[in-house]
Amino acid sequence: MKVRTVNPKILIVLLLIALFVLSPSISNIALADYSGEITVWVSVVEVTENLIEAFKSAYPEYANATIHVESVSESDVAEYLLFSEDAADVYGFAEDQTARLVAAGKLDPVSEVYLSGVTQANSVNSVQAGTIGSTLYAYPMTADNGYFLFYNKSVISDPSTLEGILSACEAAGSVFCMEINSAWYQTAFFFGAGATLTYDVDMDGNVTACHSTYDSEAGVRALKSMEKVAASSAFRNTSSPDGVQEPIGAIVAGTWYSYTMQELWGSDYACAKLPTVDGYQMSGFGGYKLMGVNPTEDQEKRAACQALADFLTNASSQLARYDAAAWGPSNLEAAASERVQSDEALTALSDQLQYCLPQGVYPGYYWSYGIQMGNEVLQGDLAGLSDEELRDFIRRYDLKFNSLAPLPDEELIVMAYVGEVGNGYLQRLDSAQQNGNSLASVFTTAVQSGLTARLGSKIGIAGVFGLDYTGWTEQTAMAYRLFEVGLTSETSRRSAVLVSSRDGTTSETLMETEFVCAYELDVLFSSDILREICESDEAFILFLKEQDEEIEPPSFSFVIPSSAIRIEEEAFAGISADSVWVSGNVVQIGDRAFMDCTQLKRIRIPSSVQTIGSDVFKNVSGLIVYGVPGTAAQDVANAYGFEFIEAE
Repeated sequence: MKVRTVNPKILIVLLLIALFVLSPSISNIALADYSGEITVWVSVVEVTENLIEAFKSAYPEYANATIHVESVSESDVAEYLLFSEDAADVYGFAEDQTARLVAAGKLDPVSEVYLSGVTQANSVNSVQAGTIGSTLYAYPMTADNGYFLFYNKSVISDPSTLEGILSACEAAGSVFCMEINSAWYQTAFFFGAGATLTYDVDMDGNVTACHSTYDSEAGVRALKSMEKVAASSAFRNTSSPDGVQEPIGAIVAGTWYSYTMQELWGSDYACAKLPTVDGYQMSGFGGYKLMGVNPTEDQEKRAACQALADFLTNASSQLARYDAAAWGPSNLEAAASERVQSDEALTALSDQLQYCLPQGVYPGYYWSYGIQMGNEVLQGDLAGLSDEELRDFIRRYDLKFNSLAPLPDEELIVMAYVGEVGNGYLQRLDSAQQNGNSLASVFTTAVQSGLTARLGSKIGIAGVFGLDYTGWTEQTAMAYRLFEVGLTSETSRRSAVLVSSRDGTTSETLMETEFVCAYELDVLFSSDILREICESDEAFILFLKEQDEEIEPPSFSFVIPSSAIRIEEEAFAGISADSVWVSGNVVQIGDRAFMDCTQLKRIRIPSSVQTIGSDVFKNVSGLIVYGVPGTAAQDVANAYGFEFIEAE
């Protein structure tokens, strides 16, 4: 028999072709065994070491590799990884660090060898937590950080609606607990109603952009639900059962209270996903732990690390981690196992997470603003508000959330002086000025670009003085352009007109005073310049008066708007107005507030004013004080020997 021989060169080519055909990505697999060192960072060391021994048995080609396991908390990995010389090769991390690690080049995309299996084996949201753009950068490891409903079966027979839960608790004399002044728990309402709020970050963890739809009909819908919950007699604002004196019928919290609630309720203990409220499914944040691979030029090591990460996050490994540390699996097979399904809390959380958004990076002030917003709800400030008023309310907080991300210079400078959202922008003004921008040109650009439309109803445009010394003429012209914009909007007429004497600015440095047209600031400042502008423009005086429906009689030439609750010391010292109307929300007038107002002949002081400082009318004579008998208005009139006339 004749034996046909094959040219060795052809054989080599055929073998190489076979390798490419059989491998989805030649760069993602090892061409040889790996017996070097691999460092793994995780917080659960012992179970990981046991899993590594199983990995070596399953992958004989890596049996001789030296794999070190070091204890590093998943929440701290980014800081260690970015600044450590001896960084890990494979590491667990919390999903809110994904974007930062990708930006820093510290995450190798999941190998195509395992990609399909990983995406199919794990929950959709856990895969999304490790995905940036269309690339999966990490292996899902857990799905166990979030909140759901614990409830007492003897009190609540149907946990499907929040309205039903509140009604059952009220009837039974029990309480429903949820921390609605927490930005973490508030997302249950906002995300559920259809709003979103996320931030982008760079490799240093700095926020680069904000994506928010809170200022929307969905945001209003969420506020209505929160207000309804807060108004229930059964509601208690807490996410902890500790310290609650009344019987608890239900509480929104996480798995960390599973044992506590079982001890409290015994056989009546039950768990479920969050209920619906006002017809929508409540949502929230979902937290996940992931496993990543640090990129390396060593392709053999890279393949070994990818294989290890895949193994440490497969169904068996996730179950082992559940047994050892009660970590909830993201793997669908593991989550469906009998022992995980028997865990009511994890099952409820798993059901809830499908409605949640992965928690990314949120800057510190995001959480502070959430507390502020929730406190206003708890205080009843939203009770009885119209949809338009609720939209104005959520717009104010939407601006605050946006203030935590950079803006173009023209928007930055304007936003820095709009309402009480300004503090988040002030620190960035210096850099904007260093870029050589004239404030006059920047404001003009902002106005022409329709920024007023973005700010919405009740929010006025700000004119700024003192940051750009280009001359009084240019600044005055700029101020009138801005005020004209405000006057063209009927809703903007409800804004307050403020002038701030920042850092003790005196009358000798009036050119360094900032003019601010703002909404709902709680402190009112002013100076001579406001009087000069008001007197020089009849329409602008009208603007001051029309912004407050309470104003009567209209003959008062200077009006302190209802948005103010406090008048700072020396705020109006020396102004030449002959009459002042203090609106009914002011509770305090500071020392020397109207000192040296030699032309002042009439002032209305409402009954809301509780305290009036010293020398408030120093060097003022012949003043008539209008007010309610027995209040601070009459007291100050008597102290100075002024005529007092009873008036509301």
